[in-house]
Amino acid sequence: MLLTWIGVMGGYALGALVTARAVVERRKARFRQAGPCGVEAFERQERPHVEAMALCSGLVWIVALPLIVLGPLVAKVALARSGGGRPGTAPEAGCAARIDELERALGMGVYAGADLTSDT
Repeated sequence: MLLTWIGVMGGYALGALVTARAVVERRKARFRQAGPCGVEAFERQERPHVEAMALCSGLVWIVALPLIVLGPLVAKVALARSGGGRPGTAPEAGCAARIDELERALGMGVYAGADLTSDT
């Protein structure tokens, strides 16, 4: 019983440490892209905030770790542009035709004041 409890708590602590470390490294990597000035700015300004955020993420690592791992994949899928559509036709042409059709049906735009009953 005691050994099981120690194993569970050790696993939880290990998950918390891995998650906190991942959060700090991801934030620090964003500042590294700015060069040496970015690393200095991180150490001077952002480190306490990132450490606090890493502590919170570590405490709820069961939720945070899947978000950290799957976040980039979900963002890539959600923001991917579809390559669908008919080849050779611009979506703007279809959209413009639909807008023209709706304007004619509602009597708006260039069709304002036109007789809608004599549609041939």
